[in-house]
Amino acid sequence: MIAGLTKMAEAAPLVRYLLRAKSGSGEWRGYILGGTLVVGGEEDLIAHFDWLCRLRPDVRNPIEHGWISLAPGEWADPSRELEMAATFAETKGWGAYVVVKHQDSANSHFHMIGTRVHPDGRVSREHLREFRRIEKILRSMEIQYGYRRVESPRRPRSVHGRSEGPKATNREKKVAQRGKATRKQALREELKAVLAAGFRKGGVLLEMNRRGWEPNTTWRDGHPIGVCWREVSTGFTIPASRLGVKELSGKRFFALIGGLDGEYTGGSRIVDPERIKPFDFDRHWQGVLRGLDPRYRPVAGRRVSGEEAHRTGG
Repeated sequence: MIAGLTKMAEAAPLVRYLLRAKSGSGEWRGYILGGTLVVGGEEDLIAHFDWLCRLRPDVRNPIEHGWISLAPGEWADPSRELEMAATFAETKGWGAYVVVKHQDSANSHFHMIGTRVHPDGRVSREHLREFRRIEKILRSMEIQYGYRRVESPRRPRSVHGRSEGPKATNREKKVAQRGKATRKQALREELKAVLAAGFRKGGVLLEMNRRGWEPNTTWRDGHPIGVCWREVSTGFTIPASRLGVKELSGKRFFALIGGLDGEYTGGSRIVDPERIKPFDFDRHWQGVLRGLDPRYRPVAGRRVSGEEAHRTGG
């Protein structure tokens, strides 16, 4: 079995997504199988969850969406699905939940809408290792019901069991179905290829520029702290922070490549005159240096000797 969990601020969009057809036709694609709430329909269900959320307006993202899917060829009757949902909800500490059954795919699966807010106003605490806890539940239920062991797809994880890899957006998934890649995916692959080829420091930005991605760096106190990538052929700009990989954005990225040639490394010098050459290819770096302080303008505008840089305050 595999499972998943997402969190959100309100119940209405989730309830309508799970019960109604994606096409917008309004047709039913799911039905309420059971749970701890006795409701008369879609709007009644939304009202119940809204009431619970209003008890604790201080709780962020109180609504949770869980799902469990069996391996291909395996099946569970409604009573067993309700048992599995109850085990899931108990482990999560939900104050109320409902189970929604879908039959729109080959694999037998069901969804759960729950909330950590209880009718008496209590709130179940969150856990750092939630996905590890869910995987433990699944392994136990596989043994209990005689299902095959199937672990949920994994990306590289942090010490807390959270995913660290890039998450595909809905648009990226749709583009991938057509056998193509989005600009973000193409940029990620180019950056990985450049790093794998051994480029470091300013050489990374220079090589990316040669591959059609113009860097636009952001500096603070003589240090690079961020970068945007502009696709030369289209002019489309992507901030590195939007790539979905922490190591490719912000200070982590510059720490990974060893900083940039000429950045401040100690004392009061912002530019090392002996390493000024890499600035020749990136006029943006020169512009940033000119804006820092008038005394650095000679250094930013042309190559200078160590003696001359010393006179300008370098």
